[in-house]
Amino acid sequence: LRPPDPRVHFALVCGARSCPPVAFYDGEHIDAQLDHAASAFINGAGACYEPASNTLWLSRIFRWYRGDFGGRAGVLETVARYTTDDRLRAALAEGRVRVRYLPYDWSVNAVL
Repeated sequence: LRPPDPRVHFALVCGARSCPPVAFYDGEHIDAQLDHAASAFINGAGACYEPASNTLWLSRIFRWYRGDFGGRAGVLETVARYTTDDRLRAALAEGRVRVRYLPYDWSVNAVL
């Protein structure tokens, strides 16, 4: 896609534990569905904010594909757009967060 829509990274699934969850998408509702996927991933395992150390821990997906998000600033704008954590949104608005990346769990999701 040109320009790339970074929300696609929240919809692509490789089957690893650190991947976004599997979902179904249809063309008629794709924008709302991609927004939902972004929100679910960022407010789930994709981002974790530690106010005491002012550290934002992000999925490595944000690091690997930061160019698709528009660089570091685009990554932080995406997180700010979809987070439900008011403390994180305020810290991002002030430009004072330290970014670190979570380990990526490549083990395969088990089917029970």
